[in-house]
Amino acid sequence: METKAFNESIKLAQNRESIISSCLARYFNASLCFIQDDERRSNYDFCLYSPLDGWASKVEMQDDYYAQDINSTLCIELHTLDAKTKKQGKLYYTKADKLLFVFNKFKKVLLLDVKILKNLIINLEENGLLKLHQPKDFQAWKSRHDSLPTSCAIIPIQECILADPKACVISFEKLNITDLYENLQFRRQNYN
Repeated sequence: METKAFNESIKLAQNRESIISSCLARYFNASLCFIQDDERRSNYDFCLYSPLDGWASKVEMQDDYYAQDINSTLCIELHTLDAKTKKQGKLYYTKADKLLFVFNKFKKVLLLDVKILKNLIINLEENGLLKLHQPKDFQAWKSRHDSLPTSCAIIPIQECILADPKACVISFEKLNITDLYENLQFRRQNYN
């Protein structure tokens, strides 16, 4: 990705994280800690914590622009690929306790426990039930998306919620997230 476009996508992602994390902090009556160190930011995006109630959660956030409703599927990055290498994807390298999915089409967020999600994927894979998505033509993927291709697990959202007894689905309305959030989506065509 060109430097200008990459920098803009990072800036917009940080703005989206700021909105969602501050709304979640208010919703859970928690404090918020952003990760400023670039090296640590690869581990998770922010931390919510409550010294009074004695809990803390490191959160990795992912925007979803495809799921139409709560009966859709999640696309969870397992690996990043190129012709010769296979690197761990977000699910494996994150040090977060929670994965936060922001469903932009139906305006809800979903918090899932990372360990439970990993175990669900392992269980599905061991039983031959895991659906994967991986591009067949890596070069075409790179040309179209200006990024390395990924191998992703495709899992029904409802199945993830059932697997995690503490899963939390919250509407944008309850979090007081305004339409401003929609304007912070990176649109590649603006930088070509």
